[in-house]
Amino acid sequence: LRSRMFFAGRDLTVGNAVSATAVVVWIHGLGDTPDGWGQQMAQLAPALPHVRFELPLAPTQPVACNGGMAMTSWMDLEDIPIDLSTPDTGRHQAESLARVHALIDGLGVPPERVVVGGFSQGGALALAVALTSPRALAGCAVFSGWPLKHQELGARAAASAAVAGNTSFLV
Repeated sequence: LRSRMFFAGRDLTVGNAVSATAVVVWIHGLGDTPDGWGQQMAQLAPALPHVRFELPLAPTQPVACNGGMAMTSWMDLEDIPIDLSTPDTGRHQAESLARVHALIDGLGVPPERVVVGGFSQGGALALAVALTSPRALAGCAVFSGWPLKHQELGARAAASAAVAGNTSFLV
């Protein structure tokens, strides 16, 4: 068993990169990178020798709420902070959802051994990933995130594999 922290391209892999039987996909927030969470995952890794942590890097793109400045972002945000009246254009959400779903599909472990989670914008994306996944995941952790209005998660939740398959949620 080898536990390590290394960059695989632009994304970050932490923990058991050789024989993991479970994976945590952790999604960073607006303007952050996998490095922002890598040290925390590295501290958890020794206590979880069967787990690999995958931390994808968001693309760099313009963000409306920051005057159009380009930064790492999973989706465009019209305004911050987010509240019930904040517009949700859905820009870049489909691409980000597809990217995380593809990451999960390629992990080499069954979806029921995968937890997806994130912070802020990453938490919002993690919730959408869990509720739109074709198969139930083991869990979803949302730290300071929100449901993406454009994805109509409330209407989709009852029919989702996550609800039918008893995905555990920490929100």
